Amino acid sequence: MTWNTTTVAEVMTPFPRAIDVAETVGDAVCAMEEVHATHVLVTRAGRLDGIVSDRDVLTWMPPPFRSDAARESQGKLARVCVDAIMTADPISTWATTTVDDAISLMLENNLSALPVIDDSGAPIGLLTLRALAQSLLELVRKR
Repeated sequence: MTWNTTTVAEVMTPFPRAIDVAETVGDAVCAMEEVHATHVLVTRAGRLDGIVSDRDVLTWMPPPFRSDAARESQGKLARVCVDAIMTADPISTWATTTVDDAISLMLENNLSALPVIDDSGAPIGLLTLRALAQSLLELVRKR
């Protein structure tokens, strides 16, 4: 296996957790917790519309040292639509892209996750730094 011939489909997490753009930040957090993920894809009418990371949520939350922060955070999580914090129209790729090209795209754009879409724009996978590290470890162990 070499990364200039391996496709994204061979390394990506297939069918990652996704939520609708009308859902809340709280729903995004719950979705990430359900599958122990650091990213959740956001869809509109079944097509990729955005991506939210755990860092997006943390950046958006009030500072934890404020005494009212926990109460305020819970209320905001339930009220605010996920589109308020998501990265809209994220850079994405296809399952047939080589891992080599996908890594270049991620590095050029400082991405920790790269949504994988089909021809209709529907999300079918997610390529993450973790998945790439696992793939690299497998490659090294085979040598």
